[in-house]
Amino acid sequence: MKTSRKFILALITGAAPIMGIAIGLIVYWRIQSRLPHEIESILDRAESLELLSIDPTFLNLKEQPPGVEVFHHYRVLGKTTIDDGTAKRDLIAALNRSIAESLGRGMKCFNPRHAIRAVYNGQTADLLICFQCENLEIHLNGTQLPMKEISRAEQPVFDHVLTGANIALAPRDY
Repeated sequence: MKTSRKFILALITGAAPIMGIAIGLIVYWRIQSRLPHEIESILDRAESLELLSIDPTFLNLKEQPPGVEVFHHYRVLGKTTIDDGTAKRDLIAALNRSIAESLGRGMKCFNPRHAIRAVYNGQTADLLICFQCENLEIHLNGTQLPMKEISRAEQPVFDHVLTGANIALAPRDY
């Protein structure tokens, strides 16, 4: 009987640190599964919100042809302004779900085909979205913030908004 008590006590004391680490990792993961507060605030209150379809080919400054609209080194295929409050909430909710549903599988490549520009009170949030690589590049007033990993699951929401506005999508090769 004493042996089984010692075994149980040893098991509990050994498992406690592992459980503490596991809980800490879960809390950390949930904190990381959100946009930065400043970006969330701009998106939620945006005076102007645009969804862009972009070509995933990176253009350096020398390659940017005159007369072609470029967004953070990517050619703009088309864009639409999201004026409807419900559509805006749905798009932001899809973005947040994509971040929350990420399994942390973001790849090293970055081929964004979607982008969002939101402006509120002189502050600009630019988001380049790569569903292929499952990465989100975030810019606040021209300064790049740490990337976030996303899920591909919400891409149809973005595609639907763009095609509904008769905007061409970049070809998918994944």
